[in-house]
Amino acid sequence: MIIDDTYAGLKEKYYEQAQTNTGLLSGVVKGLNEFVKKYDSAKQNMNKEMKELENNYKPNSKMFDEKRMEIYDTFNDTVAQIREEGKVEIQNAIQQVSDKMTQTIASVPEGGMNDLNVIRSFAGKLSDDEIMAFLNKYKNCYFATKTIFESMEDGQAERLGVKFLSVKNIKDTLALIEKRTLDMIRTYNGSLSYAGNLMLDGSEVQTVNDAFESFVSTYEG
Repeated sequence: MIIDDTYAGLKEKYYEQAQTNTGLLSGVVKGLNEFVKKYDSAKQNMNKEMKELENNYKPNSKMFDEKRMEIYDTFNDTVAQIREEGKVEIQNAIQQVSDKMTQTIASVPEGGMNDLNVIRSFAGKLSDDEIMAFLNKYKNCYFATKTIFESMEDGQAERLGVKFLSVKNIKDTLALIEKRTLDMIRTYNGSLSYAGNLMLDGSEVQTVNDAFESFVSTYEG
């Protein structure tokens, strides 16, 4: 298990980069990089102890084998704790984003329900001008915007050049980020795959973060 870390420089770059990240999802990237740093530190410590063991004890002797098992057991216990702490940190970061989303979509302007009932009753029959008028009126209300998009006729949104990012879209994306991150925490052993590089780099998560912050700023406005 004594392996030179050929990814050390890249990991350090990602770690330093993560410390400057801001945004609602920055905790995911920071948490994952912190986990990798802790794991690698534990592995380096184990490697050091194994070197000392080889220098001070005769290989394959009873004492050598006992000491080696102690080193492995300590490493495995440490890693198990690091994995659990990393898992909790990532889940907490995702939960904070989910809570923020719930707060953002929780309100409808006074009198808005009457308009929403009218919009529903004319679903598929509203003109382009009527749709745009309602979208402009309720541009800062998630539930109203959702209702308007659901009430459009087929192809009307494309014709008007308008798009809608739903809570389901965000939740599905958050679930995918959480799964990929927790999978890496569960299986990481010191080496980096292409997917692992992307997760530590955080560029994909940042793209989702930018979309979510736009969502929040729109419906909190």
